[in-house]
Amino acid sequence: MYNFITRVDLHQSGPEDYIELNRQMAEKGFSPTLAFEPCADPDPAEYRLSSALTRSQVLDLAAQAAASVKPHYMVRVANPHGVALLVRLPPSS
Repeated sequence: MYNFITRVDLHQSGPEDYIELNRQMAEKGFSPTLAFEPCADPDPAEYRLSSALTRSQVLDLAAQAAASVKPHYMVRVANPHGVALLVRLPPSS
């Protein structure tokens, strides 16, 4: 088993989006590292997961949760063996 810390930043989002993200992440087995309190300008959310999955598999799970809430997001997954990052941003104009 590995312990993962996963950070999710939803772009162009509000508190209601992070409430939904918390629900989606919980369905995939993640636990928030801090209690979430909705505010006007939410910080990226951070979660824990203990699992035998690989870092890439955890990244995929978190990305699925983020994509179900917003189309543009960033997910960062870290464990003692390294970091994985996935960014889905809108194209610059």
